[in-house]
Amino acid sequence: MARAAGLLEKGQELLGRGDLAGAEARFRRAARLYPLPPAYNNWALCRYDSGDPAGTLRVLEPLLSDPAPLPFTRALASMAAWDLGRRDEARTRLRESIADLDRGLARPDQRPLAIPTSTWLEYTVMVLRAAGTLGEHRLVLELHARWPGRDMPDRGYYAGVALWNLGRHAQAARQWRRVDRLDWLERMEAYAQVAEMVDAGALPPFPLDYRPPVGPDTQVPKTPEEVERFSARGSVRLHLLAVALMEGYPDARAVVSGLVRWGGDWGLELGRRLLRASTLPLPLKIAAARALMDRGAVPPDRPLEVIHEGRPVTVRLQAFEVVPDDPALEKEYREAIRLRDAGETEAAIRRLRALMDTGRLYPPALLALAGLHRKRGDLDEAQSLLEILEQAYPDEPAVLLRLADLWLDRGYPETARAYVRRVDAKRLSEPLRTLHRYVLDRLREAGSALPVVPDVHVLGDVWREEIEDRPIPLDLTLARALRSVPVQWLNCTAAELGVEAVRRRREREQRVEAALRSPERLQALVEGIEPQAREALQFLLDAGGWAKVQVLTRRFGPMDGDGFWWDERPPVSVLGRLRARGLVYVGRARLPDGRRHRVAVVPVELRDLLAGPAGAQAAAARERASGEGRPEGPEGESS
Repeated sequence: MARAAGLLEKGQELLGRGDLAGAEARFRRAARLYPLPPAYNNWALCRYDSGDPAGTLRVLEPLLSDPAPLPFTRALASMAAWDLGRRDEARTRLRESIADLDRGLARPDQRPLAIPTSTWLEYTVMVLRAAGTLGEHRLVLELHARWPGRDMPDRGYYAGVALWNLGRHAQAARQWRRVDRLDWLERMEAYAQVAEMVDAGALPPFPLDYRPPVGPDTQVPKTPEEVERFSARGSVRLHLLAVALMEGYPDARAVVSGLVRWGGDWGLELGRRLLRASTLPLPLKIAAARALMDRGAVPPDRPLEVIHEGRPVTVRLQAFEVVPDDPALEKEYREAIRLRDAGETEAAIRRLRALMDTGRLYPPALLALAGLHRKRGDLDEAQSLLEILEQAYPDEPAVLLRLADLWLDRGYPETARAYVRRVDAKRLSEPLRTLHRYVLDRLREAGSALPVVPDVHVLGDVWREEIEDRPIPLDLTLARALRSVPVQWLNCTAAELGVEAVRRRREREQRVEAALRSPERLQALVEGIEPQAREALQFLLDAGGWAKVQVLTRRFGPMDGDGFWWDERPPVSVLGRLRARGLVYVGRARLPDGRRHRVAVVPVELRDLLAGPAGAQAAAARERASGEGRPEGPEGESS
């Protein structure tokens, strides 16, 4: 039995990674060694998720012959029967699984095999999935609200799927943001943003299946065949949209192109809506437009109007031929370089653009044109040009290093690092070795590389910075702020406020929120912080409730060493002390310059409440510091 239990544990680990074949092999061996119900159930689940409903029922047959099968078994059997067209059987098994669960929750002593409550609650996830698979979306919401365990991330995800399928996309976004397990936060935020875009009409809707959400380590399909095969499933389509629209994802153009090309009628509508969406970067719009042209939905060589940064922009799509060597093109390129070196930048751009308009692309000319656009601050156009070259020369270090440099300009060091890893440093010419060293220096300055021998505090800073790279709205609400932070930070804030410890996170958040909304407790909190921290808080309030982190750290000091485990070791920096008290939160937001910056935000509910106590305390601090010549208001900065 011990060997069977070990195989079962290994199978569950592989299942969590998405390795269905490996997990099924372990579950099958475990079931044959010792007939444990979990081994049969998980073996059957692997069969079902592999697209074999008949095989699912064959594996479940020994358990279904028992007078009282487990709710998990009945729910999984209902899904398999539904897929086989046996609708009445499916509905009957679903009703039986719900009744079994209700009885087991009301009378724990009547559960088979003395199953503990924690395991019994895990069965609710499969029952919700079964109800959704049978199209009972309202029943999913009813059961989720009725049964305990609403904080289980899988259940929160399925409740969001039910809302999505009922056409309530904005509510689905709010539901997914309630999922507060740390390893789910980033995915759920990305899915919520897709739901909000569907709700706004920027993306076309589509049905979502009730499969588990795509795991964070799942390989994103990129070839046309992979995209066509995988994107037919709504859950995969949702994930592909989420990663493609995520800032800094290097293969976003390929994913968008694949969804438009191979997504059938929905793909055509996706392409059309992407062209009209005002918030998407231009390279994604061009990828969508090219895919529409390949499908015959957009005529080639005809001007096409797209919305870019809120304004209509006309683009022309052409079929290009990359020409690596041509004396006539070289002559035109040299003339453009002469103009550039003479300071006639616009004339050089026009000359290089004229070369592109011939439909024959000369790689040195594209590199030069990308450099000029980048120097002018037009990063979208520079990226589009470099990605054209990347498609033609995927291993060319001159292209890869310039793309890495550009992603550093955008503020995404890890994407830049991914490009640098593709460069064979041993085969670089001297100019490219210089560029390689320069990019590596920028990466070190960006702090994207771990030390060779990291200690726990350094790793804590790395994990903290990963949290700080997640999206944050400038109109952040206190409830969302508390929901998005790791539990270690929430516990630290609760301790700072003297909030009594409670077991459930949701109740802890509510108590912390109530304490921060209390004017008396908030005033006492502000009076208890150091003068420099009060001044930093007033700086944020004077700036409208938010500011770039680089401005704050330049003025009030960095957050290095603040770590991650704040409940054990509270942060010591000026900003860290404000964050520990729940007054300030950090993330990335897109600002009017079109780039995503790391910003510090005071929740909107606290801004008016803080104006009084923070202002009085900060004024006193400034008066004491007046001899040091510190300016009194928000200062300008350059990015």
